[in-house]
Amino acid sequence: MGLANTGAALTTVNVTGSGDLVIEDVVKATAINITSTGKTTVDTAVAKVVVTGGAGADIVTLDHASGTAREFTVNLGAGDDKVDLGAMILAADLTDSKSSTITGGDGTDALAMKSADQVRHCLR
Repeated sequence: MGLANTGAALTTVNVTGSGDLVIEDVVKATAINITSTGKTTVDTAVAKVVVTGGAGADIVTLDHASGTAREFTVNLGAGDDKVDLGAMILAADLTDSKSSTITGGDGTDALAMKSADQVRHCLR
């Protein structure tokens, strides 16, 4: 099942239940709360977004374009989760004064990056 977030008034997305769900292109919500035990895939480029993972295997893609507002907080829950830094490829995308935090949870978590610059700056 998929869900598109295009409503102007939607500021929070709450995901519950046990089924698998894909939420593409979240364009408004600044809070995404996952309590589902199913596999939840979320794709967002919202500035100052906070994503809280659930007990299932969650995949969070941060599609913030290089050089744009990229403040985010991701707290992964239990399960084998993945955070993908998407298009952020410039060194400044991860080392400027913006507040960005990724916290792993129980299970095996992965961080996906598309650029050697991302890897170098995450390892500092």
